[in-house]
Amino acid sequence: MDYFRKLLDLLKIEREEDQRTYQELTLKLSLADRRTNGLSWFPVAIRGTEMSRGDYITVELERTTHQYVVHQFRFGAAARLFSNHNAGTDFVDGVIAYQGSDRMKITLRTDELPDWTRDGKLGIDLLFDDNSYDEMQAALRQATAIAEKPEGHLLRILTGQAAPTFNSSVPDLQLGNLNESQQNAVHKITAANELAIVHGPPGTGKTTTLIQAIKQLYQLDKKQILVVAPSNAAVDLLTEKLYDEGMNVLRVGNPARVSERLMSLTLDSKMAEHSRMKEIKKMKKQAAEFRDMAHKYKRQFGKAERDQRKALFEEAKNIMKHVVTTEQYIIDDLISKAQVITATLVGSNHFTVRNLTYHTVVIDEAAQALEPACWIPILKAKKLILAGDHWQLSPTVKSAEAARQGLTTTLLQKCVELHPEAVVLLEEQYRMHSMIMGYSSQVFYAGKL
Repeated sequence: MDYFRKLLDLLKIEREEDQRTYQELTLKLSLADRRTNGLSWFPVAIRGTEMSRGDYITVELERTTHQYVVHQFRFGAAARLFSNHNAGTDFVDGVIAYQGSDRMKITLRTDELPDWTRDGKLGIDLLFDDNSYDEMQAALRQATAIAEKPEGHLLRILTGQAAPTFNSSVPDLQLGNLNESQQNAVHKITAANELAIVHGPPGTGKTTTLIQAIKQLYQLDKKQILVVAPSNAAVDLLTEKLYDEGMNVLRVGNPARVSERLMSLTLDSKMAEHSRMKEIKKMKKQAAEFRDMAHKYKRQFGKAERDQRKALFEEAKNIMKHVVTTEQYIIDDLISKAQVITATLVGSNHFTVRNLTYHTVVIDEAAQALEPACWIPILKAKKLILAGDHWQLSPTVKSAEAARQGLTTTLLQKCVELHPEAVVLLEEQYRMHSMIMGYSSQVFYAGKL
């Protein structure tokens, strides 16, 4: 479909510009400047290691100075562990598996720590974010492949080739704490078969409305719901609000804020509390011991030693297979119990939830979301709820050419124009001064605010 081919072309332009500016920036900067810009941690200390999936090693690191410096490291980002003794050759790349406060865990693309990690002067560099672009590109290609097929019905509605439909009979909902336009939005969401849009200007209670709508949707059909947003901060807010409403929420990825309550809702935290985690820790320890024994055979040795080394590696590998199987059982168990799964747009395709599909997907802050990223969760949905305000700032696009050709135009804006029948404007605002509100209402919201 030409629609998705055009988006793929724009994404390619944006990726190339983003990569060019990133490399230009990092190549020019000294280590001290990279640290100041939040692109490096230095120095760091190793606080622990453990075996991970795929025979990779996960290392826990702590930054020991400059803790006050704001940084750009986040869950799922690519990073490089390096030695400043010889940074040109002594490095190993990986993916951030956890980031909180001044600690992070990186799953390295190796099965053992290199010898140079014992010599100190270690640091971490943030690498270019290929993963997000890869996920967006894969989603657009998948959308192209299914657009004309029966399973592409929602895609055809979102691209203007078909119209959304609504049930005329809506169950009686208890929404006494919402104002009239908020109640209308919840009714629109529950009546929609494929698409509903909540246009929520600042201060109109968009989040409150969404939370109530999600509760009602779950009560009506008891089907798991995916709730996503472009930023970790927005996902955190939704996660906490849903939890406050008594829903079983599973947060995939790392919260932006360090909060005990938020952390307790993450997949990692729930896994740590699971009854079978002791068994996993024991197996990981055994596997690590076998690997350590095998790695001691580093000099020239005979056939007997070679066979022993091979047997130790094989035993470690077999134990890790059991670890992966047991971990997957725990993940499946936790996911099956969750009423709502929350994640960022890209995080919705994390390996733990990659193959899940949902009846309903909710995208909040859709006006700040790059359209290609929205298609990652949309491909998992039969019904889509978009929420945001397209009169606010559009997402950041680094390529002037991609912006000129339309990459800053959001899916929310397109759908508001294509399907006004799916839109409900939240009309009562509780935050702005009446004079400011009056001006905004006339200029942006046709005098309805």
